[in-house]
Amino acid sequence: MRAARILYPVETLGPGRRAGIWTCGCDRHCPGCANPELWDREAYGEMKPADIVRVIETLEREGGAVDGITITGGEPFEQAEELAELVDSLRDITEDILVYTGYRREELAAYEDTVIGKLAVLVDGPYVREENREHPLKGSANQRIHYILPGMEVLYGRYIKERSGKRFVQNFRLGEGKACVGIQGRNFKAQYERRKSAYMSEKGQYERQRSIQEE
Repeated sequence: MRAARILYPVETLGPGRRAGIWTCGCDRHCPGCANPELWDREAYGEMKPADIVRVIETLEREGGAVDGITITGGEPFEQAEELAELVDSLRDITEDILVYTGYRREELAAYEDTVIGKLAVLVDGPYVREENREHPLKGSANQRIHYILPGMEVLYGRYIKERSGKRFVQNFRLGEGKACVGIQGRNFKAQYERRKSAYMSEKGQYERQRSIQEE
């Protein structure tokens, strides 16, 4: 299975302290996609579903209980067979498994028994930048939240209510870079670039002043 990253604890993609799994490979290419670097399936290495499970088990031992697991991408259903195997194994850790997909549930009828019926929640539909309404769990208003596991509507409903009208983003360090994790606003990338530019400008001024002082 092609997976780009596994992060923990993620608190911006569902309730609790979650493990986040980002698959790679997506042919949909929605304008404004938060993760266009994950469109290329060959850009990242391959992991067996069992390897992913072992990583999460290690994270749990070292960092505390995993309350839930969120699988996003990329497009998870482009690797549907591996996804089915992964979901089966992850249910030994938690039943609260949330999957994001750019497909409509109706398009995924072939996977109702092997994947969807074993999830807690499915968020479906393509991202539409113009319909970004600052919802805390879905990127655009056209997307739908399907509660599969009994009791999830209450748990996730509380999470959505607590964060209504707000967007939270976590920053995780990845090697020399970082990942911004969460449901991003419509203009997030432009705002990020402006903040980055301002920071680099301030950093440059500071380094120039320090150089002058040292001379």
